[in-house]
Amino acid sequence: MLINIDWLQLHTRGKINRINGYTFKKLEYGTSVFDVVEDLYLDSEYIASVCSSPKSRILNPNTVIIKFINRQLYSPTLFNKVDNVLSSLNLEYKGITRLDIAGDINKFKNGLHPESLINKFMTMELRKIGYTKGVAHFEQGSRMKYETLKFGSGSSPISCYLYNKSKELKDKKMKPYIVDSWIASGLNTEADVWRLEFSIKGNNLFLKELSTGENIRVDIYNLRNPEFLQSLFYSLQKSYFRFKVPGK
Repeated sequence: MLINIDWLQLHTRGKINRINGYTFKKLEYGTSVFDVVEDLYLDSEYIASVCSSPKSRILNPNTVIIKFINRQLYSPTLFNKVDNVLSSLNLEYKGITRLDIAGDINKFKNGLHPESLINKFMTMELRKIGYTKGVAHFEQGSRMKYETLKFGSGSSPISCYLYNKSKELKDKKMKPYIVDSWIASGLNTEADVWRLEFSIKGNNLFLKELSTGENIRVDIYNLRNPEFLQSLFYSLQKSYFRFKVPGK
């Protein structure tokens, strides 16, 4: 299994230092929350999008949201770039507003194929433990071919998805850097690669250390530790993506 960050959006604060070697390209539109949206480049390399000038008086006027683009999340120097952006723009890190963590596999550890798990769930051969409101996407042919199983909604603080990532890349947009990461990790790219992904919104996510009982806040400092990232992924899986055989 390859575990990776697939979305990283930070809450920061400060007056942006614009004389720093980075280039800002202002977009013609804002968002429902911010008046100003800019793309951030270092030379010709696209690094992140930057939202500033909040519309609401409830927010601190110096609030800045930074979302690192997907390609950067698969770079081995991701957190060097995160540190450099915060330092160069003179912004104070306050927390993570959205974090997606993905685990990519060909099959589960016990040999079960991800599509088989969805089939068994949809026919109630397996029951999910805990919150069960969700959706499934499929193609109907000679049989039902499931592609996605999602639990949670757009407003859920934590939602999870199991989906055919290979098919998504073929159908929507090929991202060679993701395929390269699969090859480097030993995944079989001749077969479909499936993704189990957890999407977390809000900046109050904690990982409970089982050996000590300590609650550790998830932040940009401990996420750069591969062991911590792995522990966080399996903790989320245990809480939000567990199944049982009915009656057992």
